[in-house]
Amino acid sequence: MPSFSGLISRGAIRAIGITAPSKASPLKALPLISQTVPGFTYSTWNAIFAPARTPAALIAKLYEAMQIAARNPTLAHRFDEQGVDIALASPEELRNLVRKESVIWGKVIKDARIELN
Repeated sequence: MPSFSGLISRGAIRAIGITAPSKASPLKALPLISQTVPGFTYSTWNAIFAPARTPAALIAKLYEAMQIAARNPTLAHRFDEQGVDIALASPEELRNLVRKESVIWGKVIKDARIELN
């Protein structure tokens, strides 16, 4: 969303709908694609990863710091202005998301016969 907001507001591109499961603040007037295509949803996500053998105590401390940052009203406002929802996942939730996304996109890659060089 942040990379497209400026283009939309300047009229350089015309947005016809939102693929995310909920409406982002700057584009509340646009319909959700799922309203036209039931069950359709797509959203991007970002994550912070650590090396595989990072101690659990350090992971917990990093997650706690991220929770504190996510509650910061200034940060939340900045993300909201850009149409970014803060949806902080626990390390276990992130692990499950990565597994789920790997299956979904692995199937897309296989079905489309995409090859990596």
